[in-house]
Amino acid sequence: MGIDGSPEKPMTKRYGQFCPIAKAAEIFCVRWTPLIVRDLTFGASRFSELQRGVPLASPTLLSNRLKQLEREGIVQCANRQAGGVGPIT
Repeated sequence: MGIDGSPEKPMTKRYGQFCPIAKAAEIFCVRWTPLIVRDLTFGASRFSELQRGVPLASPTLLSNRLKQLEREGIVQCANRQAGGVGPIT
């Protein structure tokens, strides 16, 4: 469910293939996601640090992207209440 209670929409249209390249494209070829992953790779560990790295992305969009990356097993969100984001797995 989305923040407003509506059904959550997938980040992108799925390819429906088991190819690793297709799966990676489903996750990483969404606006802002490569920049979020970049900042996490270079050490951003707090939500506010990620906001500074992608200032044109709204906090809601950033939060949704992080949740999707967490569901896909790409990141682990640690101490969500304090704004912490865990390492890329």
